[in-house]
Amino acid sequence: PTVHSFYRFKAKVLGIKKLSYTDRLAPVQTRSQKFTFKQAKTLILDAFDHFSGEYAGIAEEFFEKGWIDAQLAPGKRSGAFCSFVTPDAHPYVFMNFKGTLRDVFTLAHELGHGIQARLMSGTGYLNFSFPLTVAETASIFSEMLLFEHLTGVLTEPADQFALYASSVENRFGSVFRQISMHQFEQLFHQARRTEGEQSVAAINSLWVQTQKAMYGSSIDFRSEYDYWWMYIPHFIHTPFYVYAYAFGELLSIALFQKYKSQGTSFVHAYLEMLAAGGGASPEDLLKPLGARLQSRAFWQGGIAYIDEQVKETKALYRAINKKK
Repeated sequence: PTVHSFYRFKAKVLGIKKLSYTDRLAPVQTRSQKFTFKQAKTLILDAFDHFSGEYAGIAEEFFEKGWIDAQLAPGKRSGAFCSFVTPDAHPYVFMNFKGTLRDVFTLAHELGHGIQARLMSGTGYLNFSFPLTVAETASIFSEMLLFEHLTGVLTEPADQFALYASSVENRFGSVFRQISMHQFEQLFHQARRTEGEQSVAAINSLWVQTQKAMYGSSIDFRSEYDYWWMYIPHFIHTPFYVYAYAFGELLSIALFQKYKSQGTSFVHAYLEMLAAGGGASPEDLLKPLGARLQSRAFWQGGIAYIDEQVKETKALYRAINKKK
């Protein structure tokens, strides 16, 4: 219902009766914000430094030592990722920086991975990794630090509205969409085990079924969307990895709320958790932070946070139009 409500609201904002899937991520403001790479660097390092000087210092290494490949180039692949390499080498961040707000968040996201790689380099080769369930925690937590910083930096109401709308859609992408894709994988693998090889049409049907569960009637799907599961490499190369995005997003929201309430006392325990690598189970890694992974309320808190962001986004839009 949270997703359905937001996309019906967004259709009204854009002056469209109903969004098609290809319009789903259309910007909510006509004036597009552009950031130079230098501005992105400043915003990210300031956001990280407010949290921890050590955290920001590690991120600054990536900029100063040329460990980020962000420049556009002919033939360069799309997407973004952080390559850890080995414990005795430094990680690299790869992305294509075009100056959008989303690119700034992507850079912060990948730097979160890079910071964790640097912190856990002392664990040795066998523990130079982490459980799948916390694989996206450092990256998403870094995005939340940037979002919090930007709420104070962007003073124009229209820019704040765009920031919140973008944040909501990122949350949808990391939680609801990843869960819908995880459920698609579950259904597909179950069908393969019980019924044998699946036809393209059968797989398409499972894909549409789980996508419509997320979007409901708030989005118009075209027939070509039936095949969109084919472009997602995780399904082939790292089956069920998408689960980690939803887990990591909700976990990061919960941890961020603890940081907001505990302040600097939280920081040391959080950095120690990142530095531990794969040396303990998720439960043991997160226990010092007060994360109760078996508690339904713990996870529901993350959903409540997303609901609140949707309400804030709608309130900002009403405030802007009231002034007009």
